[in-house]
Formats: sequence, C-alpha cells, structure tokens
Amino acid sequence: MRRGRLSHHASALHETSEQQATVRGLDPTQLGERIKQAELGFITHNDPVLQSGNEWPWGIALSGGGIRSATFSLGVLQALAENNLLRCFHYLSTVSGGGYAGAFVQGLIQRKGVERARDILASHVDREDLQKPVLHLREYSNYLSPRKALLSGDTLGMVGTYIRNVVLIQIQVLALAEGGHQV
Repeated sequence: MRRGRLSHHASALHETSEQQATVRGLDPTQLGERIKQAELGFITHNDPVLQSGNEWPWGIALSGGGIRSATFSLGVLQALAENNLLRCFHYLSTVSGGGYAGAFVQGLIQRKGVERARDILASHVDREDLQKPVLHLREYSNYLSPRKALLSGDTLGMVGTYIRNVVLIQIQVLALAEGGHQV
C-alpha cells in the first residue's frame, strides 16, 4: 500500500527530526520539549515570570458569526481594555466575524502600541479624538451586512440566488415525481 504524499513527508520529517536529535545527543522526547519551550518563549516574549512555569500564558478566542460576532467581540475587547485586562493575554485566535474585531485590535496594537490601543478601546463616545478608529471600524463594517438598496449588487445577488435555488428545487421535485411513475 502506497502512502499519501503528506503522510510520507510527515514521516520523513519525523525521522529527520529523530536523526538530528540523535546526532545532537538528544533523545526525541528532549527534542519535543525543546520545541515546546521555543514556542512558549515566542508566545510569551521570553517573559521570566511565564518562563518560570509558575504562570501560564492566556489567550483570547473570538468566534465567528458575522456582524453579530464582530460586534460582540469588539464589546468584549473594549470591556477588557476598560478594566485594564487586555494586557493579561498573550495570544489571539479568531475566526470569521471575530477575526474582523481581532484584526482591528491587532492592527491597532501594531500601529499605536499596547497602551494607546488600550486607551482607544477603553474610550467612550464623548472622546471623539480617541474614538476615531472604533468609529471607522463601525462605519466600514458593511462588508458583513448587505446594502439594502433596491438595485444594489447585494439585493440583485440575493434575488438571483433565490431564483436559482427555486429552479433547482423544482427540477429535483419534477425528477423525483417522474421517476416515481417509472416502475
């Protein structure tokens, strides 16, 4: 039986890692531990408190669900920022709508730094100078919800999809009805 290409490469990589570990005087279990420590160092930015093993790194997971998820995720991130807890997290995992809010916060941190991003997220509507990035995010979130004008591309696409689905269902019903008469 021939192995698939992916399993062949994975097996070869595993064998190569074991061979390299043996050459370097490590047994394969030590190699795994060293890889884990390297990943942990990258995630925690070599924070001595986390490296000591007395504390574990924390992550935020923002799930998908379109505009509702993006809105909820932004609210969660703003609440964490208001309570000065955003800094307690070491990594972020996002999907779909949660990715919209997560990418916004990550971009904000990259452009403005952690402290300024916290200030922006924790600010309220009365602080228009700080609220600009959040207001911009809300204004341009329409990719998650369709435009509702009569002849907009979103409306025409929805009508086209509806007509296509009705026609396909009718074809299936007719095929089933026709097939039932031929016994």
